[in-house]
Amino acid sequence: MAIITITYYYYIYSIDIFYRTEQWTWEEARQRCRSSDATYHSDLAIMRNLAEFEEVRQLCGWYKEYIEYILQSSSCWIGLHRDEKDLNVWKWVNNETYATMSWASGEPNTEDRFVFIKSDKLYGDDCASCSNKFVCQMDNLILVKENKTWEEAIDHCRALPVDKSSWSHNNQVNFVRSDLLTLHTSEELAYAQSIVREAQTAEVWIGLRWLAGRWLWMDGKTDAGVSMPVCPANGMNCGTLSEKGKQAKNCVERRNFFCFHIV
Repeated sequence: MAIITITYYYYIYSIDIFYRTEQWTWEEARQRCRSSDATYHSDLAIMRNLAEFEEVRQLCGWYKEYIEYILQSSSCWIGLHRDEKDLNVWKWVNNETYATMSWASGEPNTEDRFVFIKSDKLYGDDCASCSNKFVCQMDNLILVKENKTWEEAIDHCRALPVDKSSWSHNNQVNFVRSDLLTLHTSEELAYAQSIVREAQTAEVWIGLRWLAGRWLWMDGKTDAGVSMPVCPANGMNCGTLSEKGKQAKNCVERRNFFCFHIV
């Protein structure tokens, strides 16, 4: 396993021993990743820079034969695919646009829809029924699909157990507690918004509240977002997130919410 750190979020790339020999279509592989852990958000692997590319490349190349791990040329599905609405755009499964990295010569073709990694290159594939191994990633962002008030959501997040064994066999990550989600950068906001569409409510609670004349996050820092009202209506004192951005809502309303484990 390899841990990748981006601002508040921690990622683990993984390829299960069972999946090293079994192969799946791109769509099947994505469903396997997304159903692999009921607590954390999981999906096909996303690579934003060369360091992450190298982690996934090496992980894909290892397979188990008897009791030895051997590095060989191998191919694995990753979370990159062609945008269905704009065929000139390649996107990751979190809806981020792909930044040019390491396409193999002549790739991708105009008919390609999915992407796999092999050795140190990316290849397009137009075959929806073709099979490969695959690499998943898991992060410490938790979408809770239960409808609770803002206060109830806080209590739920703070009571979540932190299972370090799910993250690392050598204690590389030490989560100390859980809380409602705090967002401080545009990257964090965009990443959370890419997942919020999986919620069962139009907006989800986040760790933002109007207090003492300011919008404050759970870590006590002021929110700099211009989308929040400078003088919220009576009772509209708690923050939510949707694909459209942050909104002020009545704290006693019930909706899904985001928790996250804090390092």
